[in-house]
Amino acid sequence: MVTPPLFLFLLNRAGDIELKFQSVFVDPGWIHTALDLLIWLVGLLGIIVVMKWRQREDWQLSRVQQELQLTQAAVEQMHDSLFLLGKDGCIRYVNRAAIRNLGYTRQELLQMRVMDINPDADKTLWMKHWERMPQTGSWTFETHHRRKGGEIFPVEVISSRLWHGGREYLLSIVRDISQHRKTEALLERRLQYVTRLSAFSRGLLQPSPDAIPRALKHLLEATVASRVYLAQVGDTPDQGVSIASSHEQCAPAVEPRFKEPECQSGSLQVSSPQRWLRVLRQNQPVLGLVDDLPAEEQACLLERGVLSILIMPIWIDKKWGGYIGLDDVWKKRDWLDGEVDVLRTAAEMLGVYLSHEKAETTLRNSEQRLSEAQRIAHIGSWEWCLHDNSLVWSDETYRIFGVDPDRFVTSYEGFLECVAPDDRDRVRAAVDAALWEGAVYSIDHRIQHPDGAMREVHEQGEVIFDGSNNPLGMRGSVQDVTRQKETEQQLQQLLKQNQRLHRRSMRIQEDDRKRLAHELHDEMGQLLSAIKMDVAYIQKKWGHNSTELASVTADIQDIVFQGIQGIREITQRLRPPMLDQFGLLDAIQELVDKWRQRNRDTEISLSMVDEIPRLSDLQEISLYRCVQEGLTNISRHAQADYVTVSLRFEDEWLVLALEDNGRGMDPASTHDGLGLYGLKQRAEAVGGSVCCRSLDGQGFWLSMILPLAPARLDGND
Repeated sequence: MVTPPLFLFLLNRAGDIELKFQSVFVDPGWIHTALDLLIWLVGLLGIIVVMKWRQREDWQLSRVQQELQLTQAAVEQMHDSLFLLGKDGCIRYVNRAAIRNLGYTRQELLQMRVMDINPDADKTLWMKHWERMPQTGSWTFETHHRRKGGEIFPVEVISSRLWHGGREYLLSIVRDISQHRKTEALLERRLQYVTRLSAFSRGLLQPSPDAIPRALKHLLEATVASRVYLAQVGDTPDQGVSIASSHEQCAPAVEPRFKEPECQSGSLQVSSPQRWLRVLRQNQPVLGLVDDLPAEEQACLLERGVLSILIMPIWIDKKWGGYIGLDDVWKKRDWLDGEVDVLRTAAEMLGVYLSHEKAETTLRNSEQRLSEAQRIAHIGSWEWCLHDNSLVWSDETYRIFGVDPDRFVTSYEGFLECVAPDDRDRVRAAVDAALWEGAVYSIDHRIQHPDGAMREVHEQGEVIFDGSNNPLGMRGSVQDVTRQKETEQQLQQLLKQNQRLHRRSMRIQEDDRKRLAHELHDEMGQLLSAIKMDVAYIQKKWGHNSTELASVTADIQDIVFQGIQGIREITQRLRPPMLDQFGLLDAIQELVDKWRQRNRDTEISLSMVDEIPRLSDLQEISLYRCVQEGLTNISRHAQADYVTVSLRFEDEWLVLALEDNGRGMDPASTHDGLGLYGLKQRAEAVGGSVCCRSLDGQGFWLSMILPLAPARLDGND
């Protein structure tokens, strides 16, 4: 117990008080009596002060204990699990949520380590995690936990360091995100539905003969069904219900449901069970598995090999005028609510498209569904008024920008404050261009959350004008595309890595070609030459004695000569000697001259620069192979009368072009040929590109463009 300061002060001042009394009063006895009384009073006062002081300390201690109990009770009542971990990974404390989520008792958990409940962690990983943990603040990451029964589930962990009693601990708050993951998957699927449904509606809103087939194709992709079909029906007293027209889209290897000639005639009778027709007339869907339906309906489905069916009615002019259906011939499936909603919306859109009545109401409902789907998909909307500089954000926009709607002042300036500093000028310029120059407002930029986190967003907007074509404001949408940007960056890195690997494989391939050409020329060429000399010697020495021997040796000489010529042609194709001896220009000249000799009916013109700077080996062989491949294809397929080959400079690029006036080729096949694909791979590997153009019956044009500076390539490759 600490002595109160007032009591110590009075004791220290007692001597001074005694001296003062002695100086005032003459009678020392009376003075001593008074001083004794004073000292007694001071002591009594000190006792009272000490008691009060101790009572205050006891009250403070009781208050601290109550706060500690309240804190512990709050921790125990937390919905999220809380762990206190030592540096060795041992669990020092857990709350009730941790016990409930993992299924262990408190005593069991306090005897375990974090490695026992985290299947992703081991001792080495735990020490790395401990060392990476920041000294201040918190660290959030995702991992997995294992329950007592063996079930593994994803969790989000927020960890921070804690010092107590001279020891260091790790305080971790763990949240089960299993339901969150399921929700994300559901939202992703809903977004896919919305995307395909948007494409479906766009296909209908673009008038063209193939609008409905194109829209049905999007619907087939959205639902991953085997077959989607649309039938318009006519209901007459004499003919009953018959199909007036139909459209259909099928997955690969799936037979169509309708026969086109019969449908075009309009005489095909509806073969569906009567119950289905009654249900569709009542504006209800027909859906189910083949095993759950009556025998009559099972027979109708099994006849077409259908295992699951989903049909929605289409209403035209307030009457039942047809239906749209989905079949699955691969598996028995229970149609998801999202698929039912997608098909119902598609049926409504088709009704509007086919009837041209009540288009505004139906489209408004569809837009409302799309708007709701955008909310689920985390796409925000905004509207900006120039008159009062007010900016209206949707709830999702606030979430994307990471600001509190109650505290953030929405204005154009406030929006720019959220934009990353390096992107503000670009965003401001895009807004000005949209307002005053009529440009389209579509931009990707970064935003910065109040906590410093950076996100990538895509904004799309339009300008609102008055009757005099003066801008009143803007409205648009914003979408968080951070993950897409990260994926694009990873894809670019993979593409660059693929180019490096392809460049390396090209170099290895050309080295092997060069080595093989030298070996054929040096070894096989010398061997055949020796055989030729030996045969000549035999013919000279003994040929005049035997006509048969002379004939055989002559045949052998012809065969050897053909072998030598074949080896020369092979070595020429493997690695043209002119390329190594005299350079690219002379090698191309030799290649064109030999082609001219073999194709005397076709005129060929060659135009090249007088001199080119030094290129890398891969660049030279790529240009040479382009000429070689192009001339080979022309001689085989083009049936051309005239061919031009040119090599020229364009700025910092070297452009090689081949053109003929032959029959050309199918434009669709200009992207699929293996030879053209190989040329594109070669060009991209050395920093260039290949372009081609063909019009059926009007010739073919091929071009390879390479950078003049070899320094653009990775020398290590």
